[in-house]
Amino acid sequence: TTYKSDLATTPNSLLPCFPSGGPGDTSLQSYAVELNAAGTAPLYASYLKGYVIAASGVGQVYLSSASKLLDQVDILAPAAPGIRCAVNAANYRGSAIAPGEIVSLFGPDIGPQRPVGAVIDSTGRVSTKLNNTRVLVGGVPAPLLYLSQGQINAVVPFEIAGQTQTTIQIETDGLQGLPPFPVLVAAAVPGIFTLDGSGDGSAAALNQDGTLNSAANPAIAGSVVTLFVTGIGAMAPRPVNGSIPDGPLTKPAAPVGVYIGGAPFFVDLQYAGDAPGLVEGAGQINVIVPKLLTPGPQLVFLGVGDVYVPSGLNVTVFAK
Repeated sequence: TTYKSDLATTPNSLLPCFPSGGPGDTSLQSYAVELNAAGTAPLYASYLKGYVIAASGVGQVYLSSASKLLDQVDILAPAAPGIRCAVNAANYRGSAIAPGEIVSLFGPDIGPQRPVGAVIDSTGRVSTKLNNTRVLVGGVPAPLLYLSQGQINAVVPFEIAGQTQTTIQIETDGLQGLPPFPVLVAAAVPGIFTLDGSGDGSAAALNQDGTLNSAANPAIAGSVVTLFVTGIGAMAPRPVNGSIPDGPLTKPAAPVGVYIGGAPFFVDLQYAGDAPGLVEGAGQINVIVPKLLTPGPQLVFLGVGDVYVPSGLNVTVFAK
């Protein structure tokens, strides 16, 4: 079992993403690995819903179940193509999506064998079509940031604001050959980007002088630290999907709060809104480091509206 949401999974995995139960869920989850005969490489690796009770030598895994005595899964069965999960790209967690959230979609054979990165179209926006592939969220094309055989990164269109559920559909060459993926919609699913791309590490934060925040280069108490986030929900005014802002900037429709380390209050925010030069959906938050902190790593919490959750289990900035 594990708390970590960024463990490697194989293309044939049953569940490529950490099975979060919702905002603030920090429960342990099961993770199964089958090694080759030498024990040097995984033949199979997947998260599993439920606790592992037993496993057999022929790929049968028995899990705790909420509806029956045990759930049985066959990790050696061929994986059918399709989306298995949609999670926040900053921390690989989430059971719902939010307007403007940068999400990672995982599943077998959902994209091209050769990875493709984002392109800017003739309008100056991030394109909604790569390699003749589109992702439709509630029927609206999503800006595409990355395509590969088992992962697609996209920006959820802002038009889904106010909905409670929707579907994600992958379209290739104008055809929707894969089954639609149903997903819940939340007002916000906040996450802070980290240096190692996980949901459990040092925040990709900048100090006031523009240098990277780190243990060797901590922020001075009373100075400004910049965090980069996604999943902060609807913006006002509503941005154009795929646009890259340089000003004037839009701001979250709901209040944003940040808690750092042992300070007994929300820290002062200088700014919360678009991240200039990055695609709409990537947010920036400038906070003042409290003066009462003990020097060292500081746990960061991010709240948007009534959604107040830890962004990962151990997202940190460093202060002195």
